[in-house]
Amino acid sequence: MITLSAFTGLNLQNQLFLCVLLVLPAGLDWISQAFGLRESSNFLRGITGFLEGTSVALFSTATASLEFKFGVVIAIGGAISILGLIGKKIASR
Repeated sequence: MITLSAFTGLNLQNQLFLCVLLVLPAGLDWISQAFGLRESSNFLRGITGFLEGTSVALFSTATASLEFKFGVVIAIGGAISILGLIGKKIASR
């Protein structure tokens, strides 16, 4: 049986750090594609998507308030989206 006690036993900062580490590969994959630095593969998308989904599932059990979780998701998602859109704009020139 898998329990989440190892994650829920961490303090909020470590929970957030772990979740960001898990979602970072997906963000970097998309940003590097948007800048035209490389092409991704379905295998890599599957791996990064799995890590991102794991991060979301863990983050939903974090000890933070719903407002804090919403703010973190908006901030990280917004930053990755803005960087990706800048990359697409630069790559299209």
